Amino acid sequence: LFQAALHAGKRVRTETGLSKGAPTHAQIAFRCIREYFTDLAGKRALLVGVNHLSRGIAKRFREAGVSELFIANRTYSRALEMSAEFNVRALRLEEVSAVLTGVDVLVTATSSPVPLFNRTAFPQQAKMLVVDLGVPRNVEEAVGALPGVKLLNIEEVEKMLDRDAVERREDIRVSQAILEEELSLFAVRKSGKTATFSRAS
Repeated sequence: LFQAALHAGKRVRTETGLSKGAPTHAQIAFRCIREYFTDLAGKRALLVGVNHLSRGIAKRFREAGVSELFIANRTYSRALEMSAEFNVRALRLEEVSAVLTGVDVLVTATSSPVPLFNRTAFPQQAKMLVVDLGVPRNVEEAVGALPGVKLLNIEEVEKMLDRDAVERREDIRVSQAILEEELSLFAVRKSGKTATFSRAS
């Protein structure tokens, strides 16, 4: 039974995506960033907001090799704390405009009740990806109309999470079929009988 369980587990890992675990907002958001930039090495990124979500994205930015990462927050001491954690530069919110024109990626993740960025905050020739994970939105929708700006908001990330959830439900169904098949095969072997089973699909 132990060997049968090991074999079933191996099949579940190789034939489904369950071993990857459920994706987080940070993982989905960063997946979008990686789809936009095939290579983040040498890119400059700005994170606005200090929380679990922004920490997950900061970790992935560092692993991807961005050349410079800024972290800004309304409470400057929290930005300093997080910047020390990742060995990057902390900014006060009022300092953000000075670096915004030179970054390739802006990620916002704050609970500010009003938008922090409108289209006038961006130069007309700006070329960047803006990922707004704030609830409510931190970036006005009009920013997405700027010719060089690609705006991705939290609703789009949620839709991607929903699609992943559908895929995981299918993986669970396939996994259950695999386990049932392996248990039946074990019972047949134990009884000395033979049988033919169709693969889970």
